[in-house]
Amino acid sequence: MFLVMIPSRMQPFDPDRTWERQDDDTTERWLDRFAEDIILSLERVLKSAVGRANLAELKRTPIPAPEPPRATMAEDPLKTAIRDHPIENLMEFGHTDDYRSIRYRGNEHSLTARQATVVKLLHEALLSGYPLVAKARLLSAIESETSAVKDIFKGNQLWNTLISPAASRGFYRLNLR
Repeated sequence: MFLVMIPSRMQPFDPDRTWERQDDDTTERWLDRFAEDIILSLERVLKSAVGRANLAELKRTPIPAPEPPRATMAEDPLKTAIRDHPIENLMEFGHTDDYRSIRYRGNEHSLTARQATVVKLLHEALLSGYPLVAKARLLSAIESETSAVKDIFKGNQLWNTLISPAASRGFYRLNLR
């Protein structure tokens, strides 16, 4: 049972009711309200912490270094890709302009628009020399409400074959090595 001290909240002081006990029903209602207040307070704290964590993750997204200046004409991107990546790896992967249709290890695959966007970002990152892409960047690019990249590829055999989590937590890459 609750023991109520008066004045309490907005009530005036009444010396006759200073140590008045509340009945079981009132005590139970008050306990429920206190519990609800604590839960609501914890939810606010948790939402704030999640928001700060998401912001910190976005800030950790690597930014590619600027390309070094070239003394001659710009190099052909295909030549750069061939120089930087073994030819057998480049031959195992191909794509249409919009990445909605890809070839991987000799098999053709059709992708949804969201899947295509993820593959395009990962492929561009690989070709730029910075193959890891943060989860937050991928989910932001596709305006996803899910919190997992693997959910975008649910039921697609490319997950953990072409697309996989990197060794660094929260980053993804294409498996073209």
